[in-house]
Amino acid sequence: MSKVLAFLLASLIVIASLATTLPSTARAQQASWSRSTWILLPAVEGTSGVVTNTTITLSYPGSGQVTVSDNTGPSQPSTLYSMETAFMVAMTYAGLNWRYYNLNVHINVSGQISGPSGSFGVMLAVYTLATGLNDTYLHRFAITGAVSPSGLSGPIGGLPYKCGAASSDGLGIVYPVGNLETGITSCNDTDQVPVAGIVDALVKVLHSYRFNVTLSVEPLPMFNEVMENVATGFINESTSLLRGVNLFDEPQPLQGEVGSYINASEQDIGLAEKLLKALPYAAASYAFTAYINALAANYTVWAYRAYRSGEGLSQFFSSQSSAITSEAESLIAQAVAYTNSSNGLAYDELAATAFARLADSIYYAGYASSISQEVNVSSAYLPAYYLGVARARIQSAIGWLIAANATRGTGPLISPQFVASTAGSVGAFTDTAIKYANSLINYYVQEFESVGDIADAQVLQSMENDLNFLVSEGDRMLSQGYYLAAIGVYEDALTNALNVIFIETQSFSNPAVISAYARELEMEYSLLGSALSMRGLSSSLDASYMSYATTLMPSDPQDAIYIMESAVVDELVWYIGAVGYSGGPQAVSISQSGSISQSGPSLGVTLALVLAAMAVGAMAVAAISLRSYKNYIRSVSRP
Repeated sequence: MSKVLAFLLASLIVIASLATTLPSTARAQQASWSRSTWILLPAVEGTSGVVTNTTITLSYPGSGQVTVSDNTGPSQPSTLYSMETAFMVAMTYAGLNWRYYNLNVHINVSGQISGPSGSFGVMLAVYTLATGLNDTYLHRFAITGAVSPSGLSGPIGGLPYKCGAASSDGLGIVYPVGNLETGITSCNDTDQVPVAGIVDALVKVLHSYRFNVTLSVEPLPMFNEVMENVATGFINESTSLLRGVNLFDEPQPLQGEVGSYINASEQDIGLAEKLLKALPYAAASYAFTAYINALAANYTVWAYRAYRSGEGLSQFFSSQSSAITSEAESLIAQAVAYTNSSNGLAYDELAATAFARLADSIYYAGYASSISQEVNVSSAYLPAYYLGVARARIQSAIGWLIAANATRGTGPLISPQFVASTAGSVGAFTDTAIKYANSLINYYVQEFESVGDIADAQVLQSMENDLNFLVSEGDRMLSQGYYLAAIGVYEDALTNALNVIFIETQSFSNPAVISAYARELEMEYSLLGSALSMRGLSSSLDASYMSYATTLMPSDPQDAIYIMESAVVDELVWYIGAVGYSGGPQAVSISQSGSISQSGPSLGVTLALVLAAMAVGAMAVAAISLRSYKNYIRSVSRP
């Protein structure tokens, strides 16, 4: 069903590496073990920087427990949850099930530690312990960066102080490439290594072997056909809606915002028509955003007319929200009965995406109703937009269900047990990522409230409500045995969590920064996709995401990055499931020389990912994250 380019070359290199890197013995199940390393993490104390020695201990067997402490006791939530995420990301990229290992992180300082900026260094340390890479390379640097659920290194605060501390201790510094945006003049005398994420760091910091893993998967013909039909449907619906709006009949206060919605819709219709045959999924995405804006224009006008007739704005939006929510919930119930069995990876991915869209619909319908309580008629366009998102999500979910049905029975086939295991594993991963994101949001909210910035605090709080709704919805579906539905909602929650944890490029203008993150995401996608292909699982959906991102990159690199993140998260979700379903723990035996051997039924496949990988100030980020969320209109460009 798919064509994977350059896969044979990568496989041959992996096999050659296996022959030279791994011992031929010790393949049996290993007894319990524990191994430690240390890293140097820069931090800020008051108005100066310090470098702290941190001990990382990975042990087997375990239960997935992570403990983080300093010399005064347990760490703050943002530190703990970021370290838990670092642990899960590192073990997943190493091809191991984190649930069978434990991690202890001890930060050798007397004061209490808070914030996520040590998590990227911890991720690299865990990865070296899990794979047997040479950890002495880590000791040459002070390492800072906030790890994301996909392995990106997000911008951090206080870098000038951290650079100064590293330089004073004779160390180089590893920091997020996103921090290049604001300049780092204080690092001039220090060996600087800006990194975009785990793959970039494997090459630049751990000096792993470099080769390119390029994954190219042909979309399924039936998927392209459905997306072409979906795009045509959105184009026709949008065109019809736009005909119903005559700005000259509406009052002056509405004309500006409604006019903007109309112009945006017409522009996206043109792009969709241009790509309809060449890139059907990209066409469907442009047509989807055209439909949102056409709906937003109409909802704004309808709200004003209701207001003029004596109906309250909040009453109008609440009634519309209730209708959309009821429709979405009804469709979820029907889809659960229709899709609660496994029919192959393509079917499962597409059906799970439909559930993600329906969960989004319910959330944004409620959000539109909520914010309508505090708007006047001149700002009715705001809840009108979110009603448009909610309504459009239902229609897009129907498109995804049609696409899933078109691929029913198409390989690669996967068992219902695999789907159930994936839902459970991804649920645990998502729960940690959401706690991590929420801990950061809570910190930012407190900071905004302390200076009287209530409006921005409320916007941030809405981000937390979004994440909590999605994860609770996923948990509910998981508890009821609706595994595909749970996977879809968890995936949506993970993408939103990444949007909070990793500061997206809406705030970046430096082409070098954007290019570095784009390249990192391409490599993460290729590595995870290659690992799935080695297990017989290839994703046409994610190939379509990446193709769409390519069309966006020249004109809108910010949105392109967001789409690429979505592809990586989807690959990550299914690879987490594959690792978790491998049949039990895969113990690692690490010799004194640092080489590794591994037991378990999927030895070759698991180590293939390892070797492929070998080839290749909080307030500052709060402000950027807030701008990212306020520009959410830019981030719903997938149908």
